[in-house]
Parts: sequence; structure tokens; C-alpha cells
Amino acid sequence: MLQIIAHTPIWVFFLLMTLLYLGYRQSKDREITAYPVFIMPVVFITLGISGTLQQQWLCTTLFVISVAFGVTASLRTSSINRMYKTPNKKLYIPGSWLPMICMVGIFIARYTFNVLAVTKPEQLASWSFIVPYAMSTGFFGGYFLARAIKTIRFYRFKNPIKTETA
Repeated sequence: MLQIIAHTPIWVFFLLMTLLYLGYRQSKDREITAYPVFIMPVVFITLGISGTLQQQWLCTTLFVISVAFGVTASLRTSSINRMYKTPNKKLYIPGSWLPMICMVGIFIARYTFNVLAVTKPEQLASWSFIVPYAMSTGFFGGYFLARAIKTIRFYRFKNPIKTETA
């Protein structure tokens, strides 16, 4: 375990610290402009699918299904339901720790993927790894995609988004 950490490039630790910082910032109430919220879904979905495309088609299918599930779950439960426009045409979004949990989850999945690629590449083809990898990165990526969709929909229309809860 210590050898894995010792051989990890230093930029990976900077990336982790950046993700923790971004997650901490999102835990606080804030005002944002609408369109930069698409950066995280694009990055995280690209990272997630890049690992599944190297595997069998079923893994990519699981990833896509997990993205859809993450979008659906987030559209129904996100704290973005409580956002509103400020007088300066920005959006007020209440803080949440969930984005940090999702970012760290994707980081751990990708870190594990890359460690296995170097130490045990045959494990990458194992269903015991690729199924949880595809499902977790897909779900977390779907969460960020739903946040972006809700933010843009809210920003473009005057009325707040109403989501139905079952």
C-alpha cells in the first residue's frame, strides 16, 4: 500500500486537494453564473466512460444506465430545488456536501482504475471490478449532469423548477 502511494505522481495529490477544496466550497451557500456548471459533468462523465470503453460493450451500457439513474435520482432530491435568482442575474444555490462525496467517489474509482492498470492489468477485465467502476462513476457523473440541467433550466426560465416527489 505504501509503495502505491509512494509511486503516485505528485500531481495526483494536488488534484485530490483541489477536489476537496471545490467540494468544500460547494458545501457553502453561494452565488454562481449558470453555464460553468457544465464543466464538472463533462469532465467526470468523460473520465468515467473512458474506462468503460476499453472493456466490453456491456460495461459501457451499465455506465450509461448508471448515468441515467444518477440523473433521475438527483433531479428528484437535489438541494438545487431551493435555488433562486439574485438581482444581479446570478443564481443563489444552497450549500451541500454531496458534490464533495461524488467528486471523491469518482477520484477513488479512477485512482483504483489507474493503480490496477499498472499493477494488475488483468483485473481491469474482471467483472468484479468493472461493474462497480462503471456503475459508481456513471451514477456520480449523472448527479453532476442533473445539477447542470436543473441549473440551466432554472436560469433560462423565470419560475423555479418544480419537481414532483413520489
